[in-house]
Amino acid sequence: MEKRQKSAVESGVLIAVVAAILVSAVLDLKSLGVATIGRLPSGLPAPSLPTLAGPPDKLAFGVLSVLAISFASGILTARSFGTRLGETQDANRELIGFGAANLAAGLFQGFGVTGADSRTAVGLAAGGKTRWAGVAAAVIVALALTVLTRPLGLLPVAALGAILASAAIDLMDFNAFAQLARIDWRELVFASVAAAGVIWIGVLRGVFLSVGLTLLYLLRLMSWPRSAVQGRLPGQSAFVTLDHHPEAVPTPDVVVFLFEASPSFLNCEFLRRQALAALHAWGPARWFILDASLMNFIDSSALDALESLREDLGKRGANLLVAGGHDRFPQILKKSGFARRLKSGCLFESLEEAIVFIENGGAAAPLNLQSAPGARSR
Repeated sequence: MEKRQKSAVESGVLIAVVAAILVSAVLDLKSLGVATIGRLPSGLPAPSLPTLAGPPDKLAFGVLSVLAISFASGILTARSFGTRLGETQDANRELIGFGAANLAAGLFQGFGVTGADSRTAVGLAAGGKTRWAGVAAAVIVALALTVLTRPLGLLPVAALGAILASAAIDLMDFNAFAQLARIDWRELVFASVAAAGVIWIGVLRGVFLSVGLTLLYLLRLMSWPRSAVQGRLPGQSAFVTLDHHPEAVPTPDVVVFLFEASPSFLNCEFLRRQALAALHAWGPARWFILDASLMNFIDSSALDALESLREDLGKRGANLLVAGGHDRFPQILKKSGFARRLKSGCLFESLEEAIVFIENGGAAAPLNLQSAPGARSR
């Protein structure tokens, strides 16, 4: 029953197009003031090298605009419809396909090629689900440009709009908006702004608006990341944040400070201020441990900020220890000489090792990334 209904829907689009053309031809709708598609260009395109015309700045803006629209439309279309069909998508392969198609289109004076959601929806509604759907579409376009230009020119614009509108209804996934609301209200806002922007101010401006808002939000996350003081739950050794687990107990004479981002020029001053505020709130303490488990890079500005933090902590009677860190982060601290200026003269591979070092009175030899045998590079 379901397959029968689906087949009826798939053939409905073709029947609607043929019926609209027949009605337009019999009643001469164009003479009655009904807008039709009109005369279509005929003939197949001939290969030729493209020519660049116009000022370079306007050409560059046009190229960037086409790139932005093609990327947003193509990848989102592939992901959306691929998910519905249970297919996996590879964004890199999709972009390679778009690039090859656009090179071919450019050699034949064609339009920019991308994955159009409306055409994809119409194709799926007509039953196209394999690569042969594209081949069939190409053959039909070739026929339309050679022998079907006059019949297609009689198609009323309203009928074409109705077909696209019905296909667009299938694109509306309100469950996805509900899912975004459950995950994060900010993502729901971005999705709503993107949808409203495309409708009210145009596709290009709408896409740029949504991308701009997303970049601003990412910049905000990088500039003011989350930070917290950590402690241990009673009877457990693992560390948790005190704001999420108020029952956790801080380690005596120690402030364990977690900063959830890699230090950079965007957030280094924020890191320094938050660290001093944590010491003021939970101190006085002899040891201040920077939990770097979420850090994998640090730039020169952040190194200066860490040096300033080390000096400020020293004036308050606290020694700075750095625990964790991945990839280039510990290596940069070592090569810059910052690791040698720490009280302990070394870095710790984990927060637990730093705590053991402190519990042993600061006398046990911690893991030194500069000279310890078997030191791991993260």
